[in-house]
Amino acid sequence: MQHSSSTQTQDVKHSIWMMLGLSLSVLVASLATSMINVALPNLTLAFHSNMQQVQWIVAAYLLVITSLIVSLGRLGDILGNRRLLLIGILIFTVSSLAGAMANNLMFLIITRVFQGLGAAIILALSMALMSKSQAKAGRAMGLWGSVSAMGTALGPAIGGISLSLYGWQSLFLIIVPFSIIAFFLLYLALPSDPQVKTAVSEKEARSLPEENGLPNTKKKGKFDLLGNLILAISLSAFALSMSLETSQFKDLHERLNVGLFVLALIGIWGFFNIEKRQERKHITPLIPSHIFNNRNFKISFICCAITASIVMTCLVIGPYYLSITLALSAYQVGLVMSTGPLVVVLSGVPAGRLSDKVGAKNMLLIGLCLMTLGCLLMSFNHQATGVIGYIFALVTITLGFSLFQVANSADVMSKTNPQTKGVTSALLNLARNLGFMTGAAFMGSIFFRFIGSQQLLLASSDEVTYALHNTFLIAALFVFIGISFTLYSRVKPLIN
Repeated sequence: MQHSSSTQTQDVKHSIWMMLGLSLSVLVASLATSMINVALPNLTLAFHSNMQQVQWIVAAYLLVITSLIVSLGRLGDILGNRRLLLIGILIFTVSSLAGAMANNLMFLIITRVFQGLGAAIILALSMALMSKSQAKAGRAMGLWGSVSAMGTALGPAIGGISLSLYGWQSLFLIIVPFSIIAFFLLYLALPSDPQVKTAVSEKEARSLPEENGLPNTKKKGKFDLLGNLILAISLSAFALSMSLETSQFKDLHERLNVGLFVLALIGIWGFFNIEKRQERKHITPLIPSHIFNNRNFKISFICCAITASIVMTCLVIGPYYLSITLALSAYQVGLVMSTGPLVVVLSGVPAGRLSDKVGAKNMLLIGLCLMTLGCLLMSFNHQATGVIGYIFALVTITLGFSLFQVANSADVMSKTNPQTKGVTSALLNLARNLGFMTGAAFMGSIFFRFIGSQQLLLASSDEVTYALHNTFLIAALFVFIGISFTLYSRVKPLIN
């Protein structure tokens, strides 16, 4: 009995160190996403560049994450999540150190590309490993969401303090020791990757038992190089179409954005057609067929993207309403906008525990309903309700977002068989990234079109209020579509 008790205690300690290492790795990857933004003006001066060139320091990082995260998640399933995650942390650490030593803009952008590669591996595989290590998926996803939001929220504050005291190089150096600690914690605490069969005949594969109602995917064929390449190009084209902008050559850039968006759509269409044929060629598809054909997962992916786009809408257009209509100072705008990320940070873990108790399906519907309510509150907000009314609507939206994301991730990951957790978690991360980009570009453009003035900063408070109301009415409609899809997925099995 004593030996059994001792073993259980060791397992608990082992699990704690592992979760600490995973949380720390997610934290540094999230910090690197938001921390560098505050240094862009300083970097413009340091490298004698213009703002369009320096923006690539941010864009390169996000572009690599968006375009490669699914491929890297799948690679983790094939090579082993532990092995690839440790490699990813090493890449992230070395590139962060190299970034601090950059003496020209091009070299710094290249280091950000490799930093983004490491971050993509971390973000894709940390969620998969957390869900494997916890019996209750809600708690694991709640912790992941809280840590990720904490890194994103704290990034500007930590970056600003470090920048003012030690210069822009410190923004890269400050995360190196934490990355090293995360590496050694995970090296010691993560269990070894399970052995997988590298060649199984179709007859043998069909005879393998199903796992969680899904086909067993221990069959490993050739790596889907073509599928990975086409998806990476398509996602890169989509990301660029949502982010390229400049005051110079406006018409040319608008045509370029449309062209990139069309290329992305053609590429995605081609990718799905190629994936259907890969299994017949004994090639391990990037997205396994049981995920590819799963209606519930498709709905989860769409809803995940919709909710992320609504949150980004708040971050993009909120400051204009607060500064122009409510006449707040930049400092006051920052304080008001920080309430959103703070809600996500504080609600993540409790939301995970609640999801385990009431059921993920119920929790994600509650989250979507709260987001719809928040959008409607925002669409009726005006000067009379003031800052309090805006904060109440923002808190409602972000609380709903937190509940949905935790419950949706828990629901999806709990139903995913162990051999595809890497690619599944990567797809959920991709949905969020695509939602954030779409919210910034598409919803932002809707807001600007509702404003009558050619120059936004010259718009009247009435024009900004009118634009805010209509934009969030459209946002509420999108979330309601998400609710309809979710209810449909629950009702259809009963009908059948």
